Amino acid sequence: MTNVKPKVFLIVDNPLRDLQGLALLSYQMAHRGFEAYLVPMYEQFVASAIIRPDIIILNYARFANTPYCLWCKSMGIKLMVLDTEGGVFDNIQNDFVDRIPRSLAQHVDRYITWGDVQRKAIIDQGLFAEDEIVATGCPRYDFCAQPWRKALEKKGKGKFILINMRYGLLFPRYAKDTVSEIEKPFRKEIVSIHWCWRFINSMKGCVSIFESIEYLTKAFPDLEIIVRPHPFERDDIYKIVFEDMPNVKVIREGFSLEWINSALAVIQKECSTAVESKLLNVPVLSINWLGETFTGSEATYKVAHPINNPQELIDIIRALREGRADIKNHEIDTMIYDYFGALDGQASERVCSEVESVLASEKKNIPINFSVRFFAWNNIIKTFIRKFLGRKIIQWIRKLKGGRDNSSKYFSKEWVERIMVRIKNADPDGKPVEITSSVFRFFIKIVT
Repeated sequence: MTNVKPKVFLIVDNPLRDLQGLALLSYQMAHRGFEAYLVPMYEQFVASAIIRPDIIILNYARFANTPYCLWCKSMGIKLMVLDTEGGVFDNIQNDFVDRIPRSLAQHVDRYITWGDVQRKAIIDQGLFAEDEIVATGCPRYDFCAQPWRKALEKKGKGKFILINMRYGLLFPRYAKDTVSEIEKPFRKEIVSIHWCWRFINSMKGCVSIFESIEYLTKAFPDLEIIVRPHPFERDDIYKIVFEDMPNVKVIREGFSLEWINSALAVIQKECSTAVESKLLNVPVLSINWLGETFTGSEATYKVAHPINNPQELIDIIRALREGRADIKNHEIDTMIYDYFGALDGQASERVCSEVESVLASEKKNIPINFSVRFFAWNNIIKTFIRKFLGRKIIQWIRKLKGGRDNSSKYFSKEWVERIMVRIKNADPDGKPVEITSSVFRFFIKIVT
């Protein structure tokens, strides 16, 4: 009798941010006897109709994917959430907890958070019982610990300064404008004091980063400066601003951990990459000289070395280049663990264990109404039309309608294979996996 492997979907929202960690998770799952499928978020309806997985690991639980979740639940598919944005937030209540619909939460079998801070916030909101939500850490931060740190690819030709941007509110990549960037149920809040405050401080923070780059290019014309836009941020603005600075390059490609691990230092402003730099023992600086009000997470703010004026920035970079700087990122390990979990390289293993636990539990089906069924099949039909017309034609149509290019939401089999080779080489056991892609690239399957 053939032993049927349970099928698990891993929904990939933004490959530049999520693919590396989810590839590691799929690698671990394959070696636990699962059929693991990496599924682009825009293909999740079709992929689910074709494969009918036993369980789906969602990238989030929000209003945007509620119809998909209800449709899958009606087919008896179990749902887990591994929140890909679940580390640090400017405002954990407004930016995280309030965006989980109560009507959807009751249908999620298990919610996975990075750390105890997020877990407690969700429990306090009454969205899940304590045994339905577990803090495991995030699989992509397994690459900050051994053995998986060995899988990080070397970036750049030499030591460079890395500038990490985070101004998607100002320059949204997947929305027409700032108002559209805010999720629909929250767009009315753009006129509130809270959002006006955030918008103004984002502008001031962006200006301070621009100024720091200008000072560095004048002081160190031979120093390479890499500007990395946020995965949800347009890069054309930065290319225009820095086009006359030959030692500044705007590069989106590659995973953030790999660029950080290869950098001489990281400059940012209230960005989660400050914590990532800390984890990889790379000096991280925060530009503070415009006096903007602190609006971000305490973890990102306190972990960085503050720079209060341009001369201080120049002196520190010169000392780093000469190997005489003694910049120690602030020791707030307890706070980092509260937000990010154990950071021991075992988060992917813990998520696998939670998947096994959910699959062993009782299945709960729900009735489905006509509107959800119509939404699902309408999405499936549109997906096949997109595939028939081709991505270039679809992107041309989107541009005519004023929409943004979403081609970056997809990934290739070759990209997954390159990641898997590095994971396998870093694994002390060196276990191979088999990688196949479906027709039209609806999903990529990983098995042993």
